[in-house]
Amino acid sequence: MSNKLIFETLKAKEDKLQAKLDRLNKKDSAVRDAKSKALSDTLRSYFEGTEGIETNLVDLKYESSYGESMEITAQGNSYEKEVWNEDKDDYETKTFFRRNEICTVKLKEYSRWDKDEETGEHFTDLGISTYSSSDNYSEFTLDRMLFTGQVALIIKDFKDDILADMNKVYKQQSKLTDKSWEKVAEVKKQINDIEDQRSKFKEDIFIEDLKNGIKLLGDKKAYIQERFDYGTGSIVAAKITRMSYSGKSADLEVKVSGRRWNQETEAYEDTVWSKDLEKVRVSNLKDAFLSGYNNITWERV
Repeated sequence: MSNKLIFETLKAKEDKLQAKLDRLNKKDSAVRDAKSKALSDTLRSYFEGTEGIETNLVDLKYESSYGESMEITAQGNSYEKEVWNEDKDDYETKTFFRRNEICTVKLKEYSRWDKDEETGEHFTDLGISTYSSSDNYSEFTLDRMLFTGQVALIIKDFKDDILADMNKVYKQQSKLTDKSWEKVAEVKKQINDIEDQRSKFKEDIFIEDLKNGIKLLGDKKAYIQERFDYGTGSIVAAKITRMSYSGKSADLEVKVSGRRWNQETEAYEDTVWSKDLEKVRVSNLKDAFLSGYNNITWERV
């Protein structure tokens, strides 16, 4: 089997696995989003609803913030802004409202770095945070403090129930996310195995192929570091013309692709020209053709 066919076979396997991985990643993302929503819904259920808190605050929203904590906001001051109206084909003035933070319900997650007691539960404590303000006399500040106090009472009265429910949901949802991630990890491992096969194959045939001459496949181009301060790029083909006695360096003839000035047509033209490289270290050749980031493949010529 030719080198080109081997590279194409490995690439076809990798592409097929990558397509499968993309589908699994999409499913995994949906499962994780469902987990976050289930936890958010569980926490929010204790603080909103028809049996929730009475307040003069308008348009309360309970939204997930950092980690599994929940930020509570309310409608703030209004402001006007000109926006484009497609139907009228003109700008019009609309009224919008800022969002004002009320408080944040904080969930503490187990962390051995914090020297938490290991109980087997993911969530270990529940609390509240708020902010100080120079707005000392407004109705909003009074309503915010009253509302925050009632949130604190719910936490104080139902902390154990809330933590128990959150940990129950976390364990249920974690089984689904773990199962989903295992499928993703398995396909990633298969892709890594193919990359390892390609790298080993390239390593095994590298010098022998260069002695015969190689042509890079696809639109890939190589850069060979000739000395510490300069090198040659845009290489599309290469051949070793002489190996040193130690086998640590080589002379090469390479073909370089680029644009050059044509005196006859008086214009720059795409062209390929030959160039001789002398005493290039084999380690630099390996960096040029075998390093993983450029994923270069070739065929013998």
